[in-house]
Amino acid sequence: MCHCRAVSDRSIRASIREGASTLEAVSDRTGAAQCCGGCEPMVAEILEDELEARTEPSSPKLTTLRPLRLLKDPRAA
Repeated sequence: MCHCRAVSDRSIRASIREGASTLEAVSDRTGAAQCCGGCEPMVAEILEDELEARTEPSSPKLTTLRPLRLLKDPRAA
């Protein structure tokens, strides 16, 4: 990810999950995008992806309901 500071994309994602919500905050926490700036577009893309994932509601799992079969009471005859 950031070759100048040896910062992995996992470190960047972790900093965002821990509260960094701007490119500057991610850069301050990880050191990424502070030297040559070549990784800045990728850091910004990861930030956008993580923030979108944070705001997207998770869809609940749907359960298929099956009708119950009622058994006849053998004593009812």
